[in-house]
Amino acid sequence: MEYKYKAFISYRHIEPDMHAAERLQKILETYKPPKSLGIKKENWRIFRDVSELQSSSDLSEIIKNAIESSEYLIVICSPQYTESKWCMQEITRFRELHDNKNTNIITLLVNGDPENSFPDVLTYTEVTTTNENGEEVTVREEVEPLAANIVADSLKESMKKLKTESLRIAAPLLGCDYNDLFQREKRREAARRYMILGGVSGVLSLISIISIAAAVTINGKNKQIQKQNDQIKVQNAEIENKNSALLVENSRHLALESENLFLENDLIPAIEKAVAALPSTDEYKPVLPEAEYALSRELGMFDHTHLAPRTCLKHECAVEQLSFMGGGKSIVSTDATGVYFWNAETGELIRKISADEDEFASEDGSSGKLTAIFDINTDKTGTSFTNTSSPGNIRYESSPVYNRIYKCFVHSVSDEEPGTGGDVYIYNSDRDLWRIDGATGEVKWSVPKSENAYSYYDIKVYEDHILRVYLNKKELLDESAVMGEDYYLEVINSETGKIEDTVKMEFDSNVSGMLRDFKIKAIHDGVIYINYKDDNMLKAYKIDEHAMKAVCETEVNYATASGTNDCYLRFCNNDPLLAACSISFDTATELSRFDQELTEKKWSVFLPINYTN
Repeated sequence: MEYKYKAFISYRHIEPDMHAAERLQKILETYKPPKSLGIKKENWRIFRDVSELQSSSDLSEIIKNAIESSEYLIVICSPQYTESKWCMQEITRFRELHDNKNTNIITLLVNGDPENSFPDVLTYTEVTTTNENGEEVTVREEVEPLAANIVADSLKESMKKLKTESLRIAAPLLGCDYNDLFQREKRREAARRYMILGGVSGVLSLISIISIAAAVTINGKNKQIQKQNDQIKVQNAEIENKNSALLVENSRHLALESENLFLENDLIPAIEKAVAALPSTDEYKPVLPEAEYALSRELGMFDHTHLAPRTCLKHECAVEQLSFMGGGKSIVSTDATGVYFWNAETGELIRKISADEDEFASEDGSSGKLTAIFDINTDKTGTSFTNTSSPGNIRYESSPVYNRIYKCFVHSVSDEEPGTGGDVYIYNSDRDLWRIDGATGEVKWSVPKSENAYSYYDIKVYEDHILRVYLNKKELLDESAVMGEDYYLEVINSETGKIEDTVKMEFDSNVSGMLRDFKIKAIHDGVIYINYKDDNMLKAYKIDEHAMKAVCETEVNYATASGTNDCYLRFCNNDPLLAACSISFDTATELSRFDQELTEKKWSVFLPINYTN
């Protein structure tokens, strides 16, 4: 039978099926078998519906005619191929023309596994046999389709494999064995390469002969040119050395001028001279140490306050307190979320204590904030708090600086102050109290609030003792409690955390309960000093037999009777040193030194400033 097409390609119009079908059509139609095979290939026409149906409107009739006019059927197999009823009808029609057998059907696997990609009808053949009863029956036997496989991880790799796998399809079309065709194709390719190499070798040989002749001529000229170049290099080197010497002298002169201008406090011209002494981006000039030093000094580059930090202590919000603690082994800081303990050498966070922890949480959770008091030697000097957002500095002589660090301020320590802070005292909104090791962040002791306390009024930490003042609670008949009118003073040993005494505070004034306004100012040699705001008195007490007994008192003299007033108390050789500060209207401070009994004022001085602790 005479066929119009050598093969009909059946495929799904999806990728990579379409790409493989198009490439296979071109390969087969242009393929020429090796002459050694002894087979003369006619011009094959391969039917592929996209190329054959461009000018036709009757798809079904042309497909049917093309199948009937094709000697072979090439099936581009993939998992999606078996889902197309049109593709399956193409196979069915071809098999009908070939006695319902798979004769002349070739498969090309482009995607997926064989069991999921080959149509079932291509995986078996029907055979007529005789059963046990001597009856002729038709049974199915599994067969492996004649297939080429170009499955790969990418389309590029798949098309590369198609160059070789196309021989598996061409072999049955030529009527020869695939292995024979493959070996002959390899030999033909090798012969083609040898021919190309032979031609290239001949051309290279001719070029080599010409090159050698030219090289002999050029070599003589090159020697002459090289001699001239050497002479020019020597001359250029001499000129370059002279220019370098002039540039060095010029830079040194400019650096000296810059130094003289700097010493004369003429800063801007000094900087301009120093910049001119250094090379710019578009010129060569030596970099002299004298010029670098002049510019760096005039710009303040070696000012230690401008150096980049070695470590960074990251907080969750604005820092409120910061100090070296634990004898300089740690840095302790606070913000609104808690208390941080840092390794002073590495900046590593040792521990953070917050009010969210069960151990430090308040029963009522009123504020959710912890208050920290640093145990610091206040006699140390040298600590400065610098405002990093403005050029000015605010410096204090006292190291703890009222135990606060404000927003946009940093805490730096001079060489004379490595940090002598010890432990940290922490209390929550219930006034439960803890002493924390300043170096490790471990709890040394804790003192819970008193069962008799309704609310705490004040907490003061001193060298040997901690004073805690609270208002008592009054039990009602329904077992609820309200605030009482009596104040109690707890004296806590700062070393052991033991409550040494609890004293009911007696007041001379008629003001009662929460309306009383007083502040504990100091405890010194067993004497407690309290300032009463309602009558401007400073009174001293000793605790004897669980009672506060008055020892002495003095009136606090403020510059103005009205407005905001406050006082501070320190001791000089056991003598009380009292600072009475008027803040609101007349900013003034009266600084007075008394004898130990507060009966005699040794001296007094009026200062037109607001003394702050």
